[in-house]
Amino acid sequence: MSKAPMDPRARGRGERRVRLLPLPPTEGAEVDSVELANRLAPRGVGGLLDRAMSILRKELGLLFGISLAIWIPLRVLLLYQVRPMDVDPTLIVLIEQSLMTIGFVLPAAFAARVVAAQLARDGVDWVRVLALGPAEAVGLLSLTLAIGVASGVGICMCFIGVVAAKFWLALAPVVYVLELERKPFARIGYALQRSVSLVAGSFWRWLAIATILMVLHLLLTLPVGYLDDPGERLSFALRFGVDLNLLELLVALLGAVFLALVGVLNGVVFAAFYFDQRARLEGVDLYLNLAWLEEQNGGPA
Repeated sequence: MSKAPMDPRARGRGERRVRLLPLPPTEGAEVDSVELANRLAPRGVGGLLDRAMSILRKELGLLFGISLAIWIPLRVLLLYQVRPMDVDPTLIVLIEQSLMTIGFVLPAAFAARVVAAQLARDGVDWVRVLALGPAEAVGLLSLTLAIGVASGVGICMCFIGVVAAKFWLALAPVVYVLELERKPFARIGYALQRSVSLVAGSFWRWLAIATILMVLHLLLTLPVGYLDDPGERLSFALRFGVDLNLLELLVALLGAVFLALVGVLNGVVFAAFYFDQRARLEGVDLYLNLAWLEEQNGGPA
């Protein structure tokens, strides 16, 4: 079997050369090859964010609903500090980091399906977006926990460790739900390895994207962020004569709303980043243009 041609964009990169890889199947695609190739063509950070926001505007209701359903129970667990008793503080940090990671990774996985459907079909079937078999659901949750543990270990290693973990594993959830050639549990390790290979050489682009998302995160969560501290909630309730139980419920729900929005933003942007990296490293847009040329000429040359 002959090897696929080398991506012209990879010339001169030495060891970072990669071969062209085919696109995942897009059954029911309603967008022709040339249009899809244009949509998948590499863009700068601004163009990538613009692409993500365009899709987000179309599917905000579906994505926000999914993210909110995930974040409400997580907020209850985090806000009321539901955790095992007499546990080492380091383990508590890992548990809380894992819960936070679930809140961002799961919406990102579903957002990846939405972005893929919008790019290939100009429409989204919410049943297909939410469809996860039992094994796949467990595999995705296991992947989420693996990322959470890696991020928690990164926290213990200070700033550099956190940045490294988030960078190298940024695309693992997207890979897991879009590249389906392997069985669900085998796909966990593959998704982690594949993410590392896809983000290679793109640190500064990733950092620009992550910084913008972090600023938006801070702005969106600022209104209720300080009330996450039990002492601040008690002080606020005494100062304004608010029932403490009611205040805690409101803080949990409002926090879930803002964090759900953050989760949606993260998910759509990193899904767009995934497709952008595939275009840069694997030339998926070139494949589509080649397919169009072959179609125009009646078959492969």
